[in-house]
Amino acid sequence: MILRPVSHMIKKWISRILSTVAVSIIMLLLLFRLFGYQIYAVVSQSMAPSVPQYRLVFVNPIKEPQAIDFKVDDIVVLKGESIPVLHRIVKIEGDKITTKGDANTALDQETDVSSIKGSYYFSIPLLGLFVIHARLVLIVMLIVFAIIVVKAIKDLKEKEHEK
Repeated sequence: MILRPVSHMIKKWISRILSTVAVSIIMLLLLFRLFGYQIYAVVSQSMAPSVPQYRLVFVNPIKEPQAIDFKVDDIVVLKGESIPVLHRIVKIEGDKITTKGDANTALDQETDVSSIKGSYYFSIPLLGLFVIHARLVLIVMLIVFAIIVVKAIKDLKEKEHEK
């Protein structure tokens, strides 16, 4: 009878669970991209508490914003100076809108409806953190992978020497 330590079994199950979760998240993201949704990571607290920092936000892209009947309180993505901005519509006057981040005290500058690039669909907490820090996450994953490979090679060499 071959016995394995409980810690080995726990590590194996944790590895399986994490792999399943990672693959599921990647599949979810690909599925939403396939259906045309845009995906953004929230980098500021301007929309807290409604959409706090580090959320992964799914946005329904809008090609012709003039044809959409926007309402006050709609959360939209606007074309920003360097990056898109997710804010709430607080005022509509004809083709002009004014937006504001929920956590901000000041209103944004009035802009044309045509600057709207999409409407908020939903968000997932904390996943944006991985997107924002993707390089760091990738480096950590590579280090963990390297450690696993080195340990596996060491174990194989030890088994060969036992024979």
